[in-house]
Amino acid sequence: MGEYETLKSVDIISPMVPEIVERGRFVYCSDGKFRATVKLDTVYVDGPWINVNVCQERNCFLWHKVYFMLYGIISRNCFNCWKVVFRPKTLDDLILTYRMQLEDKEKPACKSGVERRESSSFKGANACFWYAPLGSNPVLAQEFHKKIEKKIHHLLGVDNKVILKRGCTEMEDAAGPSERWFYPEEQNVFEDLLDDAWEEIHPLLNSEPQALRNVIMMRWIGWAVKNRDKTAEKYYDSLASFGVVPTTVYHDKKKELVSTPMTSKQRREFYAAEKKLILQ
Repeated sequence: MGEYETLKSVDIISPMVPEIVERGRFVYCSDGKFRATVKLDTVYVDGPWINVNVCQERNCFLWHKVYFMLYGIISRNCFNCWKVVFRPKTLDDLILTYRMQLEDKEKPACKSGVERRESSSFKGANACFWYAPLGSNPVLAQEFHKKIEKKIHHLLGVDNKVILKRGCTEMEDAAGPSERWFYPEEQNVFEDLLDDAWEEIHPLLNSEPQALRNVIMMRWIGWAVKNRDKTAEKYYDSLASFGVVPTTVYHDKKKELVSTPMTSKQRREFYAAEKKLILQ
């Protein structure tokens, strides 16, 4: 291998240059560490998710947003990530499931929210996730799935589908079905370099403050209205709250109109007739 190719194989700087220079999201320090430019206890105020219990052992921001999206690799940690996914059919079901997560005495890592991604293989406007302990093997993950599935079926009925998946949807979209994922041995060296160069990034150390949860639930209701979910109607008094006014219909009863100005055509014809009279 030539010297250029050797250097390229351990290049952890180039993919980060736009993030540092143009976007200013990170800095590279003289001690050889990448650091985020935001405080580690910062929460996202524009998101659709409520994290009921946060998995402290997962560093998803780093593994997904950085390792995968910027460096183009699926972290070895993601190979051992299993999650249970349920797509509530209605806003009612979403809120019931969210409350179930809140009251679960076992307190598994989980979150609920609305699915804003344009596409997903397991489709639905709403989504609830539960995360198996990181490093679980498929057998343990399936046992975890069965426990969650049983709770959903008890809450909402057996006709609700609950799945077990591996890693993130975006990773399967890029690398194909997760059962075919292969971790190259040489990636261990590169990922070791990344692990050494990056500080731990946990943008969400705890669940969202209650004030933010209130705002996110407002987004859930607005999302349900947008998706014509009939169960949303019990959560608001008027569509005017969303900037929507119900269409006024005239086919079934006579309505007294406050104002009926002439149309542009009628106005032109009126002035043309007046002008003709004046000229006469």
